[in-house]
Amino acid sequence: MPICRRQLLRGIAASSLSVGACTSLSVQRAWSQAKSQSRPIAVPAIESGQLLDGKRVFDLALQAGRTEFLPGLQTPTIGVNGAFLGPTLRC
Repeated sequence: MPICRRQLLRGIAASSLSVGACTSLSVQRAWSQAKSQSRPIAVPAIESGQLLDGKRVFDLALQAGRTEFLPGLQTPTIGVNGAFLGPTLRC
């Protein structure tokens, strides 16, 4: 039995709504967990560098790492002189 275009579009719309509802519920769960298990804000260290020939020079290196923003969920990150964020440069 062939399916008509209208039935196909209804099926696609219904499946899109169900996927959206599932995604929304998982985001809501993650958000409520994050609020209940809040952590202090990560404040980067201050880097003053060195004065060489009258110019301030900083030793900075990009690094790949993993950071846990939500409990039990490791996220790949890139940081400067660490796995996440980077130092505050004082000139």
